[in-house]
Amino acid sequence: MSANQSTSDTSTTNSRVGALQRISARCRLASSHIVDLICPRICRACDEPLSSRESELCAACAVGLSRVVGGAYCRTCGEDRGPHLLLDGRCSACRVGPGNPRFTAFARVGRYAEPLNALALRFKYDFTLDRLLGTWLATAIAGRSDFDNIELWVPIPAHWRTRLKRGYQRTALLAEFVARHTGRGRVVAALTMTRRVTPFHMRPGLSAAARAAEIRGAFAVRNSSIVKNKSVCLIDDVSTTGATLLEARRVLREAGVRSISAAVVTKTSTIKSGVDPAAAES
Repeated sequence: MSANQSTSDTSTTNSRVGALQRISARCRLASSHIVDLICPRICRACDEPLSSRESELCAACAVGLSRVVGGAYCRTCGEDRGPHLLLDGRCSACRVGPGNPRFTAFARVGRYAEPLNALALRFKYDFTLDRLLGTWLATAIAGRSDFDNIELWVPIPAHWRTRLKRGYQRTALLAEFVARHTGRGRVVAALTMTRRVTPFHMRPGLSAAARAAEIRGAFAVRNSSIVKNKSVCLIDDVSTTGATLLEARRVLREAGVRSISAAVVTKTSTIKSGVDPAAAES
């Protein structure tokens, strides 16, 4: 076989491969359009139709998400603070307040505002949001060195009647996702809920003191030998005043846990919209 013929055959083969790749790409595009016609994709937060360029969230919700994700917040209690009011990532209350810091470390995806709050509420009835919210939570944790030593991920439990009604426990799904994607520790259902408590974010008028009193005694440790002397991270979807997390922290401390961190999808802000974060420290 001559060199010219060999070069010609190679060129022909490459041309055919290129043509097949183009045909395959066009088929995939056509099939995606057909699927969209049969079962249109919608925004996970607001149900608006998604364009071919959008994924999970529509453009408006994506912009809204960028406004509530991240931001300056205390790395041990999760409260919003201006960056100039944080020292080593902690607010003044966690640095000098009695009984503080609240947690060894605290991570969150963002503030409790649209569209993150809508996604968190939908997650209570749509378990398929675990991948989206779990990815965001794992990302928020992965970049934090103060979570490197976590040995156990402990989901905040739901009452057994709630789990039976919905068929899943959302915080456990988040915890499994975080453990898998961070490669740190393992998930342990160390806590159980002894009585049913209506979620606090559904009762915005309830004071912090009333929430703390109502949640008191609602958790119990299943087996203290599993958590004793361990570094634990509590996983929850929504945190408002922090009463639920603090009560879980209390019973875990009594069980001999060495250190307790917390990670949530979203946390309510003590700072009103349009108010300088410095006001929270004054």
